[in-house]
Amino acid sequence: RRLADRAKEVKIFGEVFKRRAKVVTIGGFSAHAGQPFLVEYALASTSRLEHIFLVHGEQRGAEPLTEKLAEQGFKNVSFPKLHSSVEI
Repeated sequence: RRLADRAKEVKIFGEVFKRRAKVVTIGGFSAHAGQPFLVEYALASTSRLEHIFLVHGEQRGAEPLTEKLAEQGFKNVSFPKLHSSVEI
């Protein structure tokens, strides 16, 4: 929640991390019903998206969205596993 509120630092498991990424939130969409909008949103981005992380929902909903984004040319799309970490 703190990242969504644009906090400059967040505490995770007792360790403080500085936010070094642009955080964008889109509310009110399900993995299936919102899929066309999410693909359209990514395509309309004014900045070059180097990597898209799907961090909400279940794998069964993320896989079709990952495929749709790949079809549109987004090569780096991932759905990180629970409790995994990603260096950005």
